Amino acid sequence: MIYMPPDRPKRILIVDDDDATRAITKAIVQAVGHEVETASDGIEALAKLGLGIDLVLLDVVMPGLDGFEVCRRIRRDPAVCDIPVIVLTSMDSRDDRLRAVEADPASTRSSTSTCRSMTRSQLALRRSNRKG
Repeated sequence: MIYMPPDRPKRILIVDDDDATRAITKAIVQAVGHEVETASDGIEALAKLGLGIDLVLLDVVMPGLDGFEVCRRIRRDPAVCDIPVIVLTSMDSRDDRLRAVEADPASTRSSTSTCRSMTRSQLALRRSNRKG
C-alpha cells in the first residue's frame, strides 16, 4: 500500500456518544497526523461542520439524532454536502445497510478495523476532487 502524506493536516470530525470510543478514535487519527474535532451527538456534530471539516467519522447509534439522520442533513446542506462521511458501525444486518444507503448513498460504511485505510482513501479522493 502506498502512503500519500497529506499536503496539510486534515481536520476530521469524530462523532460518537461513547466517551471511550471517541477518545480512542481521536488518538488514532492524531497519531497519523490529522487535526481532530469531536462531537458527542448529532446536534453538536452538525454545529461543528462549519469549522473546516475535511472528513466525518460517524457512529450510527446515538441518542437524539442518529447517524443516519446526521448523514441526511449533511447531504441536504449545500455548504457541507461535499464532506465525505465514513459511518462506523458494527451493525451489519441487511436493513441497517439499506438504511445507511438511503441516508447517504455516497457515505462509506465501515467497521472500525478498516477505518484507517478508508480515511486515507476518502481524504485523497476529496483532495483530487477539489483540484479537478
